[in-house]
Order: sequence, then structure tokens, then C-alpha cells
Amino acid sequence: MLNKKGGIAAEEIRGILTFMFVAVIALLLFYSCSVNKAAKEYKELKFSKGEIEAAKALNFFLEIPVDEERKVMDLVVESYSNEDYTEFDSITKQYFSNIYSDWRLIIFSKHKTFYESRDESGIRYVNSIWIAEEYLPVFKGSEDFEFIRVILYIYN
Repeated sequence: MLNKKGGIAAEEIRGILTFMFVAVIALLLFYSCSVNKAAKEYKELKFSKGEIEAAKALNFFLEIPVDEERKVMDLVVESYSNEDYTEFDSITKQYFSNIYSDWRLIIFSKHKTFYESRDESGIRYVNSIWIAEEYLPVFKGSEDFEFIRVILYIYN
């Protein structure tokens, strides 16, 4: 029945309400998808920020002076060549244990692990693992180089 005052016909109210209900549901669906996407992007940003932090920590550690002539990077190469990681081990544990509660440092070449140090005393629940990796050249003799990998894991 048509309202003579220029309003909406009574038969059309049901259709309008159905359309509004469907529109509200669609808007809520799109909003929840955008919130989920934003949360995912934030998680990825937080993870990449952690990876950058781990890379900075490893690079800074390798540049620390051990004495007037050597840095930790030189000590790694020297320890690798001599297969004696005693001095390097003490410096590593002292440095990383003061900064991070849960960490692990590995040095290996090709597929053989030469050194592994860790401090995982505080691990209860690991939310994420940040990984930094560095390649160091080692002179093997007559114009022959080998690369060793130094990998730092920081458990967060």
C-alpha cells in the first residue's frame, strides 16, 4: 500500500531491511579481513625488525677489538685455523650472555660444525627465532680461500 504522504511503501520495508542487513554483514566481513591483514603485516614487520637486530648484534660482535691488533673477526679465523676456540668461547659467552638470555652461535664450514656455543637457560616459550649469518674468508694457502659461516640465533 502506498503512503500518500510521500514516504516509503510498507511492502518495501522488508526488502530495504534485508539489503541493510546483508550490507552490514559484508562490511563486517571486509573489515575483519583488513584487520587480519594488518595484524599479519605487523607480525612480519616485527619479525624483520628482529632479524635486523640480530644482524646488527652479530656484526657489532665481530668488530669488537680483542686487543690492539685483533678484532673478534680475526680471532674467529685464528681459532678456526688453530682449532682452539678457548679464548673465543670466553669472549662469546661473556658478550652475548650479558645482552640476551637465550642465544646460540655456530661456526661451520661446508657441512662440518667447528664451534657451537649457547646459553639457553631462560627458554621457556619461544615466540620467535631471529637468525643472523655472516661469511668470513679464511686463507688456506697458495691463493686458496675458504669461507666459514658464523650464525647467531637469538630466541625471543
